Amino acid sequence: MRNSQRLSGIVIIALILCIGFIAIGAENARAGLSPCTVVVEKVEIPDTGTEFEFTSTKENASEFTLVNGQTFGVGVGIEQTVNIAEIVPSGYVVESIVCDGGEDTCGEVPCLDISIGSESLSATCLDDEVRTCAFTNVLTAAEVPTISEWGLIAMAGFLGLIAFFAIRRKKAVA
Repeated sequence: MRNSQRLSGIVIIALILCIGFIAIGAENARAGLSPCTVVVEKVEIPDTGTEFEFTSTKENASEFTLVNGQTFGVGVGIEQTVNIAEIVPSGYVVESIVCDGGEDTCGEVPCLDISIGSESLSATCLDDEVRTCAFTNVLTAAEVPTISEWGLIAMAGFLGLIAFFAIRRKKAVA
């Protein structure tokens, strides 16, 4: 009989602890470790397999690298703001940063409010939401000389030929 009473007491204590942990976990999730997520998608034109580096103000996702077609999620707590910036490699330009429209609205703004800059974005979480933002980079063409530069190149070549033949003729005469 005592064993069954002891077992009942243990079960009751375990049940109370479980309910407490569930309540604490629900409160932490709501107070928000990361109820919102910004999914960063990489688009490269043309696809050369270049790695693009990103930085964010989120501690556990402060730096990450993506190649064309890859994504990475950055969590944002309620009433928190995270900044995500791309370190643009040489030879590339940021053509666009486009975020999908927020599904949920919290008053006048989406529940995950995103402001887009030239090479970065800032996201503020008001309530649970996930949004995807595509960073599109374009490889710039190698610089082609202008007509005046081509003229200068041709003139230098022509003067070089004249100098070559003048030196050769001078040696032949001497």
